[in-house]
Amino acid sequence: MTVPVSDLPSEQIGFPGILIVDGNCFLRARFDALARKSKLKGGKSSAPELFSGIRMYLENLKNRVGAKKSIILFDLGHSEYRIRLFPDYKGNRPEKSEELLSFLKSGRIYFKNLMKSDPMLWQVMMFDNMEADDIAAFLVSSFSALPDLRLWLVSSDHDWFQLLEGGRVLQVRYSTGYKSSLVWSEKDADQYFGLPCRQWPKLSAFIGDGSDHIPSTGIWPRTAHAWL
Repeated sequence: MTVPVSDLPSEQIGFPGILIVDGNCFLRARFDALARKSKLKGGKSSAPELFSGIRMYLENLKNRVGAKKSIILFDLGHSEYRIRLFPDYKGNRPEKSEELLSFLKSGRIYFKNLMKSDPMLWQVMMFDNMEADDIAAFLVSSFSALPDLRLWLVSSDHDWFQLLEGGRVLQVRYSTGYKSSLVWSEKDADQYFGLPCRQWPKLSAFIGDGSDHIPSTGIWPRTAHAWL
């Protein structure tokens, strides 16, 4: 069962850890919140004013779970190999506004400067034509050689569920207050999908995924679950 960060048992926070953060998830949430409050005024606010809330959230979370470092991942556009395989991939998503694109760029610069100021605590990773999901998968695989290192995936993207692994890889689902953000384990993700979370790509291939504009094969979810 998922638990808030504030209710994590001591045995789950007694290991050295790293936060692997979905940077675009946070920037988009921050942008939407500022837009709702009508405080986004053409970039007139300084970067610390715009992004310090994200930094504070991550610092509080890092201290709570005992992590030593935050690695923030950013998208720099769609992955070209997926587009080559399926040209309509994510084709139903509206174009980002110039205001949003400018905000995302400013956020990436802010956290790159934060990394330069304290590289022991902050790391930023982004590559052309690669999504944050792919970088996260690479890091989870790479760190598997260090079984005593706990990885905290900080994102509200359900695609990241397939990376969860026992007590080694957990996901923190973003909420406004870090203490109320929910922590998901592999078991929680299995219950969410109704089958082992590592089977999610196969299930998605059968039944489609509207968020990525992937059509269904026409196979009913119940049938796909039974086959898998």
